[in-house]
Amino acid sequence: MFIHTYVIITVSLLLISYCRSIHAGSIEPEQPPQYVRDISHCSNNYNSPVRGRPTSIHDLHPGDIKAIAVIGDSISAGLAMENAQTECITNASFIEYRGRSFDAGGDEGSITLPNFINHYTSGKLIGSSIGQRPMPTCPDTFFCTEAPPLPSVDHFNAAIPSGTTKDMTKQINYLIPRIGKTSPLSNEWKVLTIELGQNDLAISCFPDYNVVDFTARMTAGLKMIQENIDYVFINLLSVSNSEEEVTITNDYPGYRKTFCDNPSFDIHDQECYCCHVPLGLGDTVIDANVALFNLALQEIAVKFRPRGPDATFGVLYQPFSLSIDSLPYTAISNLDGFHPNIHLHQFFAKSLWNQMFLPKHEKEHKLHYDENLGIRCPGEDDRFETG
Repeated sequence: MFIHTYVIITVSLLLISYCRSIHAGSIEPEQPPQYVRDISHCSNNYNSPVRGRPTSIHDLHPGDIKAIAVIGDSISAGLAMENAQTECITNASFIEYRGRSFDAGGDEGSITLPNFINHYTSGKLIGSSIGQRPMPTCPDTFFCTEAPPLPSVDHFNAAIPSGTTKDMTKQINYLIPRIGKTSPLSNEWKVLTIELGQNDLAISCFPDYNVVDFTARMTAGLKMIQENIDYVFINLLSVSNSEEEVTITNDYPGYRKTFCDNPSFDIHDQECYCCHVPLGLGDTVIDANVALFNLALQEIAVKFRPRGPDATFGVLYQPFSLSIDSLPYTAISNLDGFHPNIHLHQFFAKSLWNQMFLPKHEKEHKLHYDENLGIRCPGEDDRFETG
């Protein structure tokens, strides 16, 4: 009885002492993260030259990043993100707004991951896409599988609008001279986002696009990156249910534009072939593969995770699956009723940025669209999460 009473008294005294210390300022309580509507409202007092260049991926603050790069598809290319204001559309309506792409865009004032990072680098971040360019089109497939890069706009955004994991090697080869181990940025810290797999899903009812093929190509691509690019924090984004996205605008007649010279042309046939397989069989295949692809991506990220306290390379899985029920039709491009428009790109940018500071168990495994989602303000002691 005496021991029990002693323990209670001791604990009570410790709690009183702790509370008094906080009140007196000798112990600082942990402050919750601050979220704002505009990154310019975040303090950028962080000064990496004063503390010196980090030697480990586990010690990265946004202010330490020197370059941004992307491997991706039409989403990262910013395709069709500006809604058409005309009655009908043409091939020329399909523009890549790379400067406003959520993971690569560097246009001034745009809500993008590069611009969030650039806020902390005093405007010195290298590699962001700037401006826009027409999307090449091809007679038979509409989307060209051999779309050439345009470095003056793309910079370090290697995304190919029709890109699948079969194009990953091509995109890596574009980046290696720019950010690889023999480039001027070889020993500088970089963020590389890999947004790839949606097009694989759209044709996953075809041979060579099942989860085994997808896993093999993604693993080989990351191994190639590991061998050729160092000092890099890699965001590996999950995939979403594309077979559901193509139906979002169906209940809003007139929102989705038709082609001026061929009103009956359904561009979804080129964007999501498996979505049109009879009896819903294609949708069933895609839905099953979304889960399988994402499981594979998680396992791949574990395989390439940062190794040891001095790691300078690491892949971090970022859950990026959309809750389709939360998505308004106005967040989808009215050119094709499939691609994200500017509203969804801005949500993507904020979601990815916020997730980069969260440990694995706190990440949102289903993204619920919120146009008013706040932007996290990292403090001087905050770091990109590697656990």
